[in-house]
Amino acid sequence: EMECISPQNKYRFRITSMENANGMALATAHGGNDTVWVKTDGPIEPYALLSRIVETPVSSPASVLYPSGTSPSKMAFGPNRD
Repeated sequence: EMECISPQNKYRFRITSMENANGMALATAHGGNDTVWVKTDGPIEPYALLSRIVETPVSSPASVLYPSGTSPSKMAFGPNRD
């Protein structure tokens, strides 16, 4: 699954076909300077990014430990301040 992200829009889609700049069908799109055309379900706007969605299983939720005497609303980031 892919996601198209632009300043005005965001949508997910599945690639059904890919072609190189000469119109030849591709099974894999390698990075680099090659041009690859893909069919999308919506418009591609200027400054759009294409992202591959990878679902990874999560074994357990993360837990957060706060230093003694602090809470999320009191946490400070950066240099120590007294």
